[in-house]
Amino acid sequence: MYDNTYKTNNKGLAFFQVISIGSLNKVFSYAFGLINNERQKGFNWLMDQVKALHQEIGAPPPLITITDYDTAIRNAIARVYLDAKPQLSILYVNKNVILYIKRKWDKQAVAIVSRA
Repeated sequence: MYDNTYKTNNKGLAFFQVISIGSLNKVFSYAFGLINNERQKGFNWLMDQVKALHQEIGAPPPLITITDYDTAIRNAIARVYLDAKPQLSILYVNKNVILYIKRKWDKQAVAIVSRA
């Protein structure tokens, strides 16, 4: 899983992390990075570093990758790992479902109140 958290540290930098599942089915973080922007060039550089780390330790490339909707991250991953199947994080799917329901609920509530 590849995730980026924007400006949550005291330096105002984007924090990037890579999380994986090991052979004992344990989740662990194995790569971190800080970048000063969330543009394609920054994510390309980060993914080049992740790929170099994979090669250095002899790890196989991922079969699937999990991210949010960020196009720059998704493009950077696809550029480095051509055969990996991209997946959307269930966290973001659930957030969007909740947002959609709230919007629909609010519209229905407004319609009921305006009819009264």
